[in-house]
Amino acid sequence: MKGARITHRYAKSLMDLAVERNELDKVFEDMEVVLNTCKENRDFVVLLQSPVVSSDRKVKILASVFAGLSPLVQQFIEVVARKKREPLLEDIAKDVVVMYKEHNNIQSYSV
Repeated sequence: MKGARITHRYAKSLMDLAVERNELDKVFEDMEVVLNTCKENRDFVVLLQSPVVSSDRKVKILASVFAGLSPLVQQFIEVVARKKREPLLEDIAKDVVVMYKEHNNIQSYSV
């Protein structure tokens, strides 16, 4: 439960900043890329969760993997990694996607 609260706070902070900067749609698209990258590459997620890999190394890897994303999202990911919350990145991305859909009154139906 504690992890859910933390991911929600990070996601809300990013959403608020995106709204303030009028970059909400771009941030949503970028966080979908982050989410899909995590879903499609379990080795990447394991790397993020590894206590053996240093935070500095993870910051460099994340910057390289997500180099094509908006500067706001890149800076956000760097802050997350520097605060040693990179294992939560997938869940933060999920929360951003959900919050974006709620913000825009988009309903998703699972089949």
